[in-house]
Amino acid sequence: MSTNDRTPRTTAAREAPILCATGRAAGARAARALVLALAGLAAAGAGAAERLAPKHLLHDPALLKDLFAERIAGQSEVIEARFSDATAAITVIATDDPHSSESWSASSRSPVRKDDARRPLAERPCAQLHLPFARLDFAGAARAADQAAAIVEANGYYAGGAAVYLNVSVGTTPGRSCQRLVWAAEMYSEANPMNRANVEWQLDGSAPVASDATHRPVPFARLLAGTKRGPKPAAPAAPPAPRRDFLHADIATELAQIEQRLGAPLPLYAVLIDTDMLRIETFEAGSRNKKKREWIFDADTGLRAAQDTSELADIQCDRPFTTVDFAFGQLSDLIARAPATIPPMANGHVSHVRIDRSSRECRKPPLIQVTIEDERGYGDAIYDARGKLLEAKVR
Repeated sequence: MSTNDRTPRTTAAREAPILCATGRAAGARAARALVLALAGLAAAGAGAAERLAPKHLLHDPALLKDLFAERIAGQSEVIEARFSDATAAITVIATDDPHSSESWSASSRSPVRKDDARRPLAERPCAQLHLPFARLDFAGAARAADQAAAIVEANGYYAGGAAVYLNVSVGTTPGRSCQRLVWAAEMYSEANPMNRANVEWQLDGSAPVASDATHRPVPFARLLAGTKRGPKPAAPAAPPAPRRDFLHADIATELAQIEQRLGAPLPLYAVLIDTDMLRIETFEAGSRNKKKREWIFDADTGLRAAQDTSELADIQCDRPFTTVDFAFGQLSDLIARAPATIPPMANGHVSHVRIDRSSRECRKPPLIQVTIEDERGYGDAIYDARGKLLEAKVR
């Protein structure tokens, strides 16, 4: 075919690829715009679902109820609820299983969350008493909680007792033990648990009724005013004994205490010293050195108890020793110098100390093993019975 026989391309034909490309670009831009718009809507929806509760929950009961309503189905039946100024929790009959319950909770400055655990209704006493969520009076709970907080403040009760919870009022009529739902609070003194007040309110926070630890009625006004009798003020207590630091203290007092109980010089099997505990192991009298007993001292309370005896294994040394058999007078100094004996761990701290005879060399004097710890691991400084350093190394 000659050049003259070729059919010339029309303008439309020449521009078709350009228009197609332009159309594809426009379609891509539109698709991206749609994706971004949908992402924005999803983010907005997520943001709405993640609204935070107020800092003081019961200062705005209407907002708090709205936050729970966003997450709990409107037809839910409430069987339990608990409110304080910092936390709120509601348990409802599960919408997908009427034989079990599910719980929702919120704390100050956090969203409402659903708890993972479920519980069969059969395990809940009086579960037949429930309340539609729409009728749950958050404002009534707030009024009851405010009065509970005032009672706690006026009577010196435990601060955590200001919470109120949806409770079943238990009647005395046979066969009718579960009578009605009320707001309730239990408040008590930590110093004297019998100094207690139990208060019930109607669901709108009105008509409070109070009783004491023996369920005798107490005038609510007197309780609110803080005139309820508490325990007599105790005499000023003696200042507590200083806390023992066994690693930096002379343990002769504790050893003497055990010796006094035994009525004989200490037949030591091992001495173990920790930051806040001292454990002394002695051979049991009359056991021919085949049994040992533990004596444990706490840093705060002193001698806790003598533990039961235990049989020695065949590989354990059966020769007792006393404080005369090792450098007892140098012990505090040896412990203090131990970290410096391992230069890489010079800034570490002493974790614990063990003094005993070696099972492999049972007839030789006891060794003093000081264990040092830092952020990288452990090391040991081992002294002989005279206080001479035998070994110092990182484990």
